[in-house]
Formats: sequence, structure tokens, C-alpha cells
Amino acid sequence: MALISLPFTAFSFFTNWCGPASFKSQLAVHMWFFMVTMVMNTSLGGMYITANSAAFSEIFPNKRERVNMANAKGIATGVGLIVGAGFITSLAVSVKDEAGSDYQQNMYLGIACLSMICVSAEIPWCMLMSKSVMTDTTDKSESTLQMLKETWKSGRSVRILSLGLHLHFAMLAIVIPMVIFFLQQCFGFTSKQAAFAQGMIVLAYSCLYIIGFPLAAYLNKRMHPVSAILITGIIGDAIYVVCITFAINMKEQVGISIPLLIAGMGGKGLTNAVWSLSRQVMLAWVIDEDQVVRTRLAQEKEESGGIAPAQVRRDGIFAATTFTAMATAALYTGISQLIMGVVGYESDRDKDNIPQEKIVRDTIFIMCAVIGPLFSVASYTSLWLLFPLYGAKLQLVEQDFAALYRFTAVRQSVRKSVRLSLHNGGQSDSRKSEEQMQKAQMRMSRRMQESSAQESQIAEQEAEKSSERKSQVTKRFSQLSK
Repeated sequence: MALISLPFTAFSFFTNWCGPASFKSQLAVHMWFFMVTMVMNTSLGGMYITANSAAFSEIFPNKRERVNMANAKGIATGVGLIVGAGFITSLAVSVKDEAGSDYQQNMYLGIACLSMICVSAEIPWCMLMSKSVMTDTTDKSESTLQMLKETWKSGRSVRILSLGLHLHFAMLAIVIPMVIFFLQQCFGFTSKQAAFAQGMIVLAYSCLYIIGFPLAAYLNKRMHPVSAILITGIIGDAIYVVCITFAINMKEQVGISIPLLIAGMGGKGLTNAVWSLSRQVMLAWVIDEDQVVRTRLAQEKEESGGIAPAQVRRDGIFAATTFTAMATAALYTGISQLIMGVVGYESDRDKDNIPQEKIVRDTIFIMCAVIGPLFSVASYTSLWLLFPLYGAKLQLVEQDFAALYRFTAVRQSVRKSVRLSLHNGGQSDSRKSEEQMQKAQMRMSRRMQESSAQESQIAEQEAEKSSERKSQVTKRFSQLSK
């Protein structure tokens, strides 16, 4: 699917820069860009990103590989954003000639060709995706909505991870659109000053985002991803609130307030890098757990010591579930703008550099310095308190998935050797291949049976610990009441 999406993605990138300059009708221009947007969102946002997310946990089956790959992806993404949004976009808008001039068209043609070259660079990764040993597909003909519902009900892990991601992206959806208003209304900057300060914040954020990935990889290799998010989140939010508060109180001293703003807001790039890497590792664990649990259940249903087949992975649908949780956070941008309208925000005042009413300025400050950090605290606190994959349970899932992965690797190897033998005109040793498959499947089946018993023991131990904690809390409250 990723390979199929590339020609359409390259086409949409090219036509985004070239094409409608000769159109006479505004309606034709709007229709053109509507077509470009539809093709780009379908090919890149729908097909490629889904396949890319699904392949991540299949190609890299253990934590260390996933952390290293997520680190490389994050650094490459940060560099690409700086080059694309910073250099190429600035180059495109710097053209002072009349719209449709030869210089502008040649410039846009060069950018379009560069975009297509960047898309073609994805071909090797798409070819690597096909090397996955997890090649089985589901036989169910359910609608996307039904599959999303089934995924949501599959376990607590995906629901807690989706909740944490939703709250984290809600913080970003509230704070990021407010930055320009915050600079203008709380610091009294003109439009040009606010734009310059925002550019410096974005630059600091981007650089710290790139630097943050090696730090995120270091932390994830030495502790649980939730612990990495929690530690960096607490430190990052504390620095953010302190810097903003001091910057407001010292706004007359521009030489101090601006660096404080850049440090506070730009520093979020560091914590977001840790979030980005850690969520990929946790999502891979959630998908591993889903496949392992369904394979266990299938084995339990087998009668007379039968051997159940390994269940198919559902990477794409789990990725879509978490993407939905992140995308719905955009609603908070609309809610925050609605609140600003209710308290009396007037856009004409910004154009004329006239301060808004005090209640508007206070609302903007509360959203940036209070509401945003509260959503951030809620995101990593919910994961820390509720995410179930840790300790003995996580270790059991990792061991079961390793056994399942070994079986699928053996099965895929046997299938390839049989196909290669038949293709070369020889006769495949079907009996030997079948024996290899049976041995691998029997090992996996025994592992699933053992892990089912261990899972029950872990659940009983957790229930006992929870009961003890509740009794201790109850006893403590009764002592305090006396």
C-alpha cells in the first residue's frame, strides 16, 4: 500500500506548486487545490502513514530496535521540518516579482521537482516493509467503524494510551494557536515584533525537538517510556510555567523577558520529542499485547490439545485508533477561540495594534499558562497511574510476542523455500517443511498455554496488592477521623 501511494503523493506534491497559474477562473483554482488536497490526504495521510505506522512494530520486533529506529525517524523529521518549513517555505514567499512571473514559476517548478525527489527516496523503506514476516491478513469483512469499536474494546492498554495522547495533543491545540495572541496582548508586541518572537520560539522548539530524540532514546533504554514521559513532563511544565510567569512580570526588560519566553515555550520541543518516541514504543507494545492475547484465547478454545494458529496483527487499525484520539484534540482549538469570542475578543484591535480588554488578556494568559499545562499534567499522570503494561505483565507480553514472532519467522521462511524450490523446477520437501512448521507451532502453543497461567497469577497478585492498598488507605482515614 505504501508503494502504491507514492506516485499519487508525488503527483499531489508537484501539482501543489505547479498548475493553476494559467487558470482564469477563481473557481477553477479552488477546484484544483481541492483536488490536490484530497489526493495528498488520501495518499500520504491515509495510505502511506498508516502503512508506515503498521510496519514499524512488525519490522522491528524488540524494544531496543524500536527505540533506535524511532530516534532516527524523529531526528530526520525534525531536520526535514526545519529545511522544509524554514528554508524552502521562506524561499518560496521571498519572491517579490509579480504573481505568475517567469522567476516565480521557475522557483516553484524547482521546489516541486525537489518534492518529488524526496518522495522517491521513500522507495527503499517501502521495499523493506515487504520483508515483514507478519504477512497474514484478517478474513473479517467489517466496516472501519466496527473495527475501531472492536479495537477500542480489546483492552485497557489502547484506551489509556489514546486518552494520554488525546490530552497531550489537546494541550498543543490550546497553546500553539494562542502564542501569537499571547505575545501581542500580554507583552504588548506589535504584529511584526510578535511574528519575530514567534519565529525565534519556533526555531528554538525545532532545535530542541531534534536534540530531544537522543535524550528520549537514552531514557527509554534505561526506564519505562511512561517514566521518561513523566520525568521530562514534570521538569518541562515547571520550566514552562516559571519562565512564562517571570517573563510577564519582567516584560518591560525585553532583554530578559524574550529569552525567558524562548526558553519556556521552545523547551516544549524537548518534552514533545520524548513523547513522540515513547508513544511509538508503547503503541507497539499495545499491538503486541493484542496479538498475544488473541492467540492465547484461540489456544484456550482448542479442544483435545489442538494447536491454534497465530492470530494476525492489527497494526493499522490500532494506529488509526490512536490517530483518531490525537486528531479529535483539534476540537480544543475551536473551543478556545469560542471562549475568546465570548469574553469579547475583537480582531480589528490586533490589526491596529490596540490592546484588547483586560478580561481578554487574562483569558489568553490563563489558557497559555494554566489550562495548557493542566492538560499536559493530566496526560502523563493518566499514563503513569493507569497504563497497564509494566513490570511482570509487560515482561510476559514481550516473551510471548518473541515466541510468536519466532514462529511466524519460521513459517515465512518455510513458505519462501517451498516457493523458491517450485520456481526453480525442483520438488519441495513438503514433509520436512511441514515438520518444521509443526515443531515451531507446538513451541508457540506451549508458550501460550504457560503464559495464560502466568497471566492469571499476575492478575491475582495485582488484585491482592490493590486490596491491601485499599485497606491501608481505609485504615489510615479511620485513624485520622478519630
